[in-house]
Amino acid sequence: MAPHSCPPSSPPRRVALRALGCATVAALLAPRAGPARAADEPWPARPIRVVVPNPPGGSIDGVLRGIGPRVARDLGQPIVIDNRGGASGAIGAALVKDSAPDGYTLLAASTSTNVLTPRVIPNAQYDGVADFVPIVNLAYTMKMVVVNPALPVHTLGEFIAYARARPGQIDYASTGKGSSSQIDAEMFCERAGIRLREIPYRGPSQATLALVAGEVQVSFNSVTAGIGAVRGGQVRPLAVIAKARTPLLPDVPTVAEAGLPDLEIRTWIGLVAPKGTPPAVVATLNRAFNAALADPATLAWMADQAWEPIGGSPESFARTLADDDARFAAEIRKLGLRD
Repeated sequence: MAPHSCPPSSPPRRVALRALGCATVAALLAPRAGPARAADEPWPARPIRVVVPNPPGGSIDGVLRGIGPRVARDLGQPIVIDNRGGASGAIGAALVKDSAPDGYTLLAASTSTNVLTPRVIPNAQYDGVADFVPIVNLAYTMKMVVVNPALPVHTLGEFIAYARARPGQIDYASTGKGSSSQIDAEMFCERAGIRLREIPYRGPSQATLALVAGEVQVSFNSVTAGIGAVRGGQVRPLAVIAKARTPLLPDVPTVAEAGLPDLEIRTWIGLVAPKGTPPAVVATLNRAFNAALADPATLAWMADQAWEPIGGSPESFARTLADDDARFAAEIRKLGLRD
């Protein structure tokens, strides 16, 4: 007879007692139940991980690290930044896509990661629109055209003329195939009628260092990532790719003022969750991040970094994603950048 098993027959009272004893033993021997599932927990009950699909030091990383503590205070749980760079954001995005849709793993999304990369890299293994639930759009970044000071140009017009005379001989820094820095540069070349050569780097910080060192001659960098080198005289800004000048660089003209009126590049940084994340969790996150974006201290900090706050509903962010996906699909086809 196996240990703790009951005899096959007993008087009625003994049968009841034996049955009760067997039930107790079975309960003691059974594996203990694990922690409650995430869906049963009051959310959030533990730290929230935000995967930044780029190395530290870029605009996406900066926005989330700056806003995260304010949001953590409201939610009562830490916001943990997890940098997972590589493949122009595809590695981090695919990781989040395959994560549990419980609100504890989110993606720091961007025009680059969610719109451009999946269209340029065929094996990206995720759809930047269909595989995620929009939470909130956080900020627009401003781009600028910067050159190494050794290049004998001081205006955008001079640079375009210089590059036209040297097709394919001038190198630009990108952060990889499918990144916004690559698409921005190729759109610029198409509008300006020039041909540059791409040199890829792991992230914005490395690309800026390469420009400073003279490994490349030009970069289409965010103001946030490159303003330190501009202020230090290590690189020369020629134009900002925006409708209006930035107060951080008031003497630098827009591309339209510099003679290239039909180039408009406006990239955003937002937050998305894996498809299937509960609407109540999305709504809670949306409220917390919108509250952070309305904080005067946050607004002052963002202005100092050349970030334009956005905010709004998940639905408005979804429309932006869909509109940009369609617009850049046409642009990428025109540029012939799809593998």
